[in-house]
Amino acid sequence: MIKKAVAKKDPEDEEEKKPTEERKFGEKPANLQKKNPTGPIKGPNGPKIELENIGGSMPKEQASEKVAEAFPAETIAKMEDSKWQEKVACLEEMTAFIAENQPTDDIIEATVRWLKAQLKDWKDSNMNMNKAAVNMLKETSKTSSNYNKRAVHTVMPFLTEKLGDVKFKEGCVEAILNLCEQVGPKYVMFELMLLTNNHKVPKIYVENCAVVARAVQEFSIIGMPLKELIEYFLCAVSSTD
Repeated sequence: MIKKAVAKKDPEDEEEKKPTEERKFGEKPANLQKKNPTGPIKGPNGPKIELENIGGSMPKEQASEKVAEAFPAETIAKMEDSKWQEKVACLEEMTAFIAENQPTDDIIEATVRWLKAQLKDWKDSNMNMNKAAVNMLKETSKTSSNYNKRAVHTVMPFLTEKLGDVKFKEGCVEAILNLCEQVGPKYVMFELMLLTNNHKVPKIYVENCAVVARAVQEFSIIGMPLKELIEYFLCAVSSTD
């Protein structure tokens, strides 16, 4: 019985029958791509911080009433003008008034709460108004000793956000350091870390780390929240941005 010879399959023919893998220009073949079954690698989390209970913020209406009672009417009226120059003049006159008259802490708290409202909850896009507001906070935090923690809590979101802008950076740094002098560096550092931890803008991280370094230089490590600051720095340096 004669056996029929079976033709051997050519490996190259088999390879040709496989469907061609589609991939974008420059993309590696699927068998060479790195797989990550466990998901993306995450850096260290930021510090866990709980601020002390300082009470609720002063209502906007109450703040406006206190400001109207404490400051000259002709000064406050300028904020209602349509020209930004008059609005800036209003803030400059209020700054001078605070330096001269040293109003109590409730008036300072009302003033910064009122200022926040005038700047559209710190979202005003007018550069001149933002610059005047930063200068007002810088000067009043230096000339007045009556900033309480509620006032600090009100202004810190504005100051930390503007740190990333070179036009406002110097004034913001000085204001933050002045506030450290007013209520203690620990509380201000907690506010700063809470506001900027995992911030989407890397420059904010960089500038805030620089402020922390300045605060440590000026006030020493005594009274600083060292554990939280270390965790904050670790989170900052692990940022992929």
